[in-house]
Amino acid sequence: MGYYATMDGSITLRKPIAQETILERIGDFAYENEPEVTDETDRTVTFRFGGYQQYYDEEIFDFLAEIESATESGEITYFGEDNSLWRHYFDPEQKHWVEQNGYVEYDKAGKTIAAIQEHYAALRMAYEKANNAKRSEQVR
Repeated sequence: MGYYATMDGSITLRKPIAQETILERIGDFAYENEPEVTDETDRTVTFRFGGYQQYYDEEIFDFLAEIESATESGEITYFGEDNSLWRHYFDPEQKHWVEQNGYVEYDKAGKTIAAIQEHYAALRMAYEKANNAKRSEQVR
């Protein structure tokens, strides 16, 4: 069964792998934005993907099972149309993909917008002071 979810993921696989096949497979379930290779070494390839689309757990589970033996690391986070949160992550010790449910928890105290603005103004002033000092040293 599928429903809409926002997904954001990155998976690193050990070589040798068929990159085009992996990109096509990711595209089967992450089709809103083209999946891409974001990093490649002589040993691994990292794929990045995401977007808002129909989520089909069977497709995701089948794909993760197919790549499990070649996975070095990875995490896919989801935010469902009903505000549910979950993720799949690769546990390097167990060498398996794991599903976790999540939730958002807000601190009780909170901060006023004025306090946040004051904090960022102080950070900007400190940044400008450091940059001015750096420029003064470069002029000398």
